[in-house]
Amino acid sequence: MKRMKRTETKTQTFNQILKRLEPQNAERLIEKARTANRLAKSAPDSRARRRAYRVKTEALLNPRRRFPARTSVKTDPRTPSFVIVEYASPQTGARCGLHASAHDFAY
Repeated sequence: MKRMKRTETKTQTFNQILKRLEPQNAERLIEKARTANRLAKSAPDSRARRRAYRVKTEALLNPRRRFPARTSVKTDPRTPSFVIVEYASPQTGARCGLHASAHDFAY
């Protein structure tokens, strides 16, 4: 029983650490998506562009999975084959929205 308490305490502490770092981790993922988006737009060829957009999509999927309360996905009314992934920062309240293929965000 003593071992179980230690394990529970460690898990609790680990979960507390994750909760405390959640805003920073989400902000890093959004910044990664922004950077990949900029790289894709300036890519010299289609292969590099596709890779950059794949990184962007993965970076946008992670906040959706890990921080669903702060992330929303809405169909773009002007381009229905795309969605707008929005993230609201708990630290600043700033909202960020990036386009992604609706196919990748089917739910």
